[in-house]
Amino acid sequence: MLAVFLRSKANPAEHAAPDLALDKPRPGATDRAPDAFRPDPTAVPTKAERESLRPATGPAPSFAADRGSTLG
Repeated sequence: MLAVFLRSKANPAEHAAPDLALDKPRPGATDRAPDAFRPDPTAVPTKAERESLRPATGPAPSFAADRGSTLG
């Protein structure tokens, strides 16, 4: 009973998303985005776009401390 009560309380930080309501029609497999929102597949990326898509090459983060280092 307590779980039902807690789930029914609205969070003031959240707001309704009317475009995601259950009674709104959902796009199907044959629906496409408007022309203005479709990317141009023949466009050549700029140098800045290419740099932003470059993979990260640093060491992977971890929760374990390196040998010899101190946490703090």
